[in-house]
Amino acid sequence: MARLFGTNGVRGITNTELTIETVKCLASSSASLLGKNISLGMDARTSSPMFKEAAASGLLSIGCTIHYMGAIPTP
Repeated sequence: MARLFGTNGVRGITNTELTIETVKCLASSSASLLGKNISLGMDARTSSPMFKEAAASGLLSIGCTIHYMGAIPTP
C-alpha cells in the first residue's frame, strides 16, 4: 500500500490509493480522537463531493453530528 499521510495531510490517487472505503475508515477513526461533533468541508477538486459523502458516511456510522461547511479554502 502506498503511503497516505504526507506533510500536507492525506494524499493519494483517487480510486486507486485513496478509495471511498479508505476515506470512510479514516473519517470514523479520526472521530475517535476528535469527538462526535465534526465540521466537514471540501475543496474545489472534482473528487471532493465523492470524498465528502464517504467521510460523512463514516462519521454518521459511529453517531457523529456533522456540520457541513461546503467548499472552503485549505489552511
